[in-house]
Amino acid sequence: MRTTHSVTNMKLQAQLQKVCDDWINSMDDPMLRALAMSWLLDSIQSELIPHVSGVRVAAVRQLRMQGFTLAEIAAELGLSRARIDMIAKA
Repeated sequence: MRTTHSVTNMKLQAQLQKVCDDWINSMDDPMLRALAMSWLLDSIQSELIPHVSGVRVAAVRQLRMQGFTLAEIAAELGLSRARIDMIAKA
């Protein structure tokens, strides 16, 4: 491996959870919370997943251009070499 990353899945999940909890806790009205959560779920499916996937594709392509092998990227991301190849070609 060429890099050591300080951000782990657990740390990232905790940070995202805190942002979400702070947002939810700012809503006193249960109807507003229910509407907000419906919007969030819809947004994740229709907008956030495609956006995040695109960011990952761009990052994997950039890593490949920097000389990282498929195996190195796969090991860092916890994915198979074949999956990294598919992502890079997306």
